[in-house]
Amino acid sequence: MCSPASDSLKRLFEKLVQREVLFMAFVSTNINIGHLQGILVGDIYSPRSNLALLTIKVKAEKREPGTNRRKLHFIQFVAYDELAESFRENGRDGQIVYVQYHLTTNGKRDENGVSRFFHNRTADHAVFGSVIGDEKVSVPYVNKGFLQGTMAGLQKIYSSNEDLWSILVCETVLHDSGRELRRYHRFVLKGDELKFIAGRRNIGDPVLVEYCVESRKEERDGQKEHYTDYILTNLL
Repeated sequence: MCSPASDSLKRLFEKLVQREVLFMAFVSTNINIGHLQGILVGDIYSPRSNLALLTIKVKAEKREPGTNRRKLHFIQFVAYDELAESFRENGRDGQIVYVQYHLTTNGKRDENGVSRFFHNRTADHAVFGSVIGDEKVSVPYVNKGFLQGTMAGLQKIYSSNEDLWSILVCETVLHDSGRELRRYHRFVLKGDELKFIAGRRNIGDPVLVEYCVESRKEERDGQKEHYTDYILTNLL
C-alpha cells in the first residue's frame, strides 16, 4: 500500500536502495538499541517485497512552555524481510505500534566527490496493538534509546537559532567477512549540565548515551526541510 502523503518515504527509499546490503551485513559490537511506541501514521510504503517504510508519531515527554501541550514528533523507520512483511500485513493507520530498532549511518560520495551521511532507524522487532478510533485514548508513548561507543567530538550546531551543541559518538560495527567499520552518530545537547559532562570527556573515552528521537521542520530558501534529531538525555 502507498499513502498519498508518502513523498518523504519515497525519498528515503531512493537513498536506501543502493545501500540495502550494508544495512543487513553489519552488526554492532556494542549496545545499539532503541524503543519507541506510538501511533502508526498513514499506510505502509512497500516498494519491494523485502522492504517497508513507515512513520510513527510519538508525543514528547515534557509539555511545551506557554501552550502546556506535548509536542508530536513523526519518526520514520525502515524494516526488512519478515518484519517488512509483518508491517504490510498487520500495520494500519492509527494503530498503536511498538518498535525495537537500532541506529544506522551510511555515507555516500556524490559526483563531485563530496561525502554525504544518512542517518536511519532500522526496525528489528514490532508489536501491533489496537487501532484508535474517534474515542479519546491515553496512549502509553515510549521514546528511549541507548548507544555505546567512544567519544568522537563536541561541536556547536551553527545552523540552529539556539545555543545548541552536539556530541559525536563512534560505534564499531562488524561485517560478516570480519571487516570492521566505524559509524558516527550525532546527539544534540540541551541544557548546560549535559554540555558540562560532555566537555569533561576526552576523544576516545568509552561512553554510553541515552537519547530520545525528535522531529523538526526548518524553512530554507522558501522550502520546508524535515529533520530527525537524537536528543541526549544522559551520558555515562
